[in-house]
Amino acid sequence: MVSAGYGKSTMYRSLLTNHLMQQVLEADKGSDASLTSWSLDNFTNEGDNYSTYVTSIKVAYSQEGVALETTYVAKLNPCQSISESGNLTSSMFEKEGQFYTTLEPALSLQLTALGHESLRVPKNHHVCLDRGREFMIMEDLRIHGFRMHDRRKGLDTSHVVLVMKELASLHAASILLKINRGPELLNIVLAKDWMNYDKATHDFLKVKYSGHVDNAIVTLEKVGGYDRAVAWLQRVKPRALEILEEQTKNADVFNVVCHGDCWNNNVLFRYSAEGDPVEVMLLDLQLVRHASLAIDLNFFLYTSVDGPTRRSNMAYFLDTYYDCFRSIIESAKLSMPFSREAFKREFIDKHLYGMLFALFIIPLSVCKTDQLPKGLMDSFGKKQENLMLEMLDSNPLFRPRFLALFDEMMADGTIT
Repeated sequence: MVSAGYGKSTMYRSLLTNHLMQQVLEADKGSDASLTSWSLDNFTNEGDNYSTYVTSIKVAYSQEGVALETTYVAKLNPCQSISESGNLTSSMFEKEGQFYTTLEPALSLQLTALGHESLRVPKNHHVCLDRGREFMIMEDLRIHGFRMHDRRKGLDTSHVVLVMKELASLHAASILLKINRGPELLNIVLAKDWMNYDKATHDFLKVKYSGHVDNAIVTLEKVGGYDRAVAWLQRVKPRALEILEEQTKNADVFNVVCHGDCWNNNVLFRYSAEGDPVEVMLLDLQLVRHASLAIDLNFFLYTSVDGPTRRSNMAYFLDTYYDCFRSIIESAKLSMPFSREAFKREFIDKHLYGMLFALFIIPLSVCKTDQLPKGLMDSFGKKQENLMLEMLDSNPLFRPRFLALFDEMMADGTIT
């Protein structure tokens, strides 16, 4: 999600106390761990986070007479002054906090009971959801060798396959949870959707998403040769948020717990000694929702993969996902709720969702660090438009990645 320039160390101290850090330490290392000291050590870069502030906490402690050290990751509400984005951020913290404390343990249990691995998400050691003072403290995955892929480069096939398999595990686990425990738990955590927490948030997002479409129109007009796409975008613009809402409505057998924000900024990878990705971790589940599984797949594949990789491997990616999903469902001695062909049709039906988000995310993915917006609000409107127009000529990564989106959507009939 851009690092939101926090810089309020006194507020950190009021939230992250010695007493709290002792609690976190005991939750992680055991009751005999004793806190010695702790300090903040920022490790994120511009472009790593948009609506939250993320930092690390270096902790010195003793256990069984031995002096030891460890680190944790803290995710805090940046408390932006703009009311609409502030309300949205608080609601997102509530959603993610409920996921870690309530939903993830239940989902992982469905998997481990059948001999599968639990969901690959960081361990959460503490959640505070006091309004305006929200924060979470999680394990530091860097200790285990996980790191972020270069955000400016589209993910290659081996990276994509790991993410597709993990999304399949998350989605299939939610099907099992609904069957085994009923819908109540899902309803508690997922009752409110981030697009419509309240009227102010909805109005705020409606303006912003139509603005994303506007920026794409201006960019394509400068490129030239995309009159068909421009005309289509002009028709779509007034209804951009409505279209996103329609794409997330009840999808019957395809309804699952979706990550909701799965792109290359929100996944970490662990690599072998040869440099090959061998494991993935999903991060930032603040937009988790109940929707079609195709929402997650379209979001991920159209924001995080370049055109040639996506086009030449799409069938392989979708088959990989389906086979992993099926293996989990059938291990519970259940029948698949949908066929491979129906699954692929559903994926195509939800192309608009992935496309509308890619309009926004692709420019932020490929731009240089010093071009990134300095906060949530700067990622909208005129500043974003100027960035896109500038990159058409100055950034060789932007033009092919952005135009591939429209070439594919026109080829498959999404843009009519």
